[in-house]
Amino acid sequence: MHVDLLVIYCMFAYWICPCSYGIYHCVAAAQPMVEEVIFPAEFHADRFDHPELRQLAKALPAVLVCDHAASTVATYLGAYKSWKSWASRHDAAFLPADPVVFTLCIMPLIQQTRSVSSVNSAVYGVSWVHKKSGYQEPSEYAVVKKVVDAARRILARPAKRKEPLSSVLVRKVISRLENGNLGDLQLAALFSLGFFGFLRWDDLRHLSVDSFYLPIPM
Repeated sequence: MHVDLLVIYCMFAYWICPCSYGIYHCVAAAQPMVEEVIFPAEFHADRFDHPELRQLAKALPAVLVCDHAASTVATYLGAYKSWKSWASRHDAAFLPADPVVFTLCIMPLIQQTRSVSSVNSAVYGVSWVHKKSGYQEPSEYAVVKKVVDAARRILARPAKRKEPLSSVLVRKVISRLENGNLGDLQLAALFSLGFFGFLRWDDLRHLSVDSFYLPIPM
């Protein structure tokens, strides 16, 4: 038995928003997102004669754009609008996007923003709109993957090595603790023992009374 996939989607939309108020509320809240996405023709409400199916089909796009948190979708749409504006200025198609042209759009992000997150946002946002519109996602193209991998490598922050602890600093810390209470003296002893004994914190925290051997003169 053949079941229309869109009818199933419409039934799902009805279960999410079972009353007419809920449906229209969803549509109104998601309308700015829906306007940026070009849904496939089979999702259009005009293909239905039944009024209830037509009403549910109109609400369906508002459901389809709610697969992520509203803040995430807003970020995706912001990235897509930036791509759309860039493509329009350069007389290029923005939906569907040419993968090579899209990689050229990523280049200024690498050179100017110097941020991996801006590159990721652009790729994820444009891919999300393409997926909703029924087109292949730019992130699936080999050339886009290579440029993104290169951007992550280029923009990766070098690891900062910590400066070694100097004996002068150790003496200053011990001198401030040696005139304190019993807890301060204990900390000073652990500090000096760790430094001059080349011990790690894991070594120090497992110390016990039995770890020390103090020879008693006869």
